[in-house]
Amino acid sequence: MRESGILMPVSALPSSTGVGELGADTFRFIKNLKHSGVKIWQILPLNPAGYGNSPYQPYSSCAGDEIYISLEELYKQGLLKSCRRFSQKCGKGGLSGGERMEGALSPGSLQQFSGNRGLSEVCGAAWVKTYGMFRALKKENGNRCWNEWKAEDKSWPETGAEVPAHVKEEVQYQMFLQYVFYCQWMAVKKAAN
Repeated sequence: MRESGILMPVSALPSSTGVGELGADTFRFIKNLKHSGVKIWQILPLNPAGYGNSPYQPYSSCAGDEIYISLEELYKQGLLKSCRRFSQKCGKGGLSGGERMEGALSPGSLQQFSGNRGLSEVCGAAWVKTYGMFRALKKENGNRCWNEWKAEDKSWPETGAEVPAHVKEEVQYQMFLQYVFYCQWMAVKKAAN
């Protein structure tokens, strides 16, 4: 049996916020694929792009890049104070995930999910805490490569020390972003399947 398919990176889908994301335009794309009889949608990696902004050298093989989180969906859920539009903020290159999210979450967004079973399940995965810690320590060390970090920070994986108080909020924020990414990705995956 023959089937048709398409290779289309999520980042290449249309979006009002500057880069393809896991929101309304993605669902429209899936609907168009189904209408056209296309059965296979191949994507490129969704991991957080690492050195050289390459998805093939990611910060994590498990994490999703927050750049794909639909800001419009978060705004509709009341988790964002505002939803920046592409034409208002950036030029051709767009914004990184961090820049898109920076200061956009409403105060208390994370607290709205305290006790949430889904959040607890996702953030309970060992890799999520490790990833959150890595991103927080990277930010704390001026986004430099890990081998240029302060000694106590770069030895964290071996020591397994408690999360330092000065980065705890950032660790929780990064873990929360992974939860949001996971929820949006699962909704897209369900629609596509």
